[in-house]
Amino acid sequence: MKHKIPRKIFACVAGFLSLISALSAEPVVQWKKVFDGNEDAEMRREQSSGPVVDHAAKTCLMASFGRRSLEDGQSLKMSGVIRIMDIEDRVGSGQWRFGLFDSSVEHSGVYAAIGTNGRKGGIYQQENALGLDHPFTSQVQPNLRVGMVSSGPELSGNCRLFFAMEVKRVGETLRVKVSVKDEKTGEFLSTGTGEYMPRSFNFGMVGVLHGSSFGAMTASYFDINVVSDGTLSSDPGARPVVEKERQVDAAILGVAGISLMLRDE
Repeated sequence: MKHKIPRKIFACVAGFLSLISALSAEPVVQWKKVFDGNEDAEMRREQSSGPVVDHAAKTCLMASFGRRSLEDGQSLKMSGVIRIMDIEDRVGSGQWRFGLFDSSVEHSGVYAAIGTNGRKGGIYQQENALGLDHPFTSQVQPNLRVGMVSSGPELSGNCRLFFAMEVKRVGETLRVKVSVKDEKTGEFLSTGTGEYMPRSFNFGMVGVLHGSSFGAMTASYFDINVVSDGTLSSDPGARPVVEKERQVDAAILGVAGISLMLRDE
């Protein structure tokens, strides 16, 4: 006896697996040191998703990923781990920052300045930092605080932290969630939310900043990646994303196959 179901199930499973692949984490690699205020910072492992910078104070690192354009209801999440080593005194409040930007629109985007030593941090909208040292600068307008980050603990000695930022489009606004937690215990150390109306819903770069009072000799990162259901779009600064586009197309066909199978049944 012949059955048509196995073939339909195969098509549906293939489409579902393609969808999972398309939404899998994309490592953020090929980091560049775009600012070095001390001119003695040394970067290692820049080709990986875990760059390391020695003499970290007054440095900014950035890297591109497959650029995403968010439609209503779509989101993008960036996460990673930082190990802060050889802290001479303590990490000053707001001296560690991370964010998401769009390389094609004057480094517009959003970033978080993490509070420490019992002080609160903030979430900031950045709209025009092109031509300046780095997109975390407050030398341009508008550079608006659009949310608060809860008071953080004193960071001293050596510590290892998991950090994340998620942006989600809701209508014509962008909602932002930020979290930092102790990687070993899982305890949340800082959390924050914000919302604003951006010039662009495109993102294609990750950045991290260590300020002048960062207070640590070395900042080691691990497993920095992004996950998004947004639409892949071309950008001169982004790496090729043709293969992922094919995965998304295959996923769409798979979902369509599921619909047809249910209709036939």
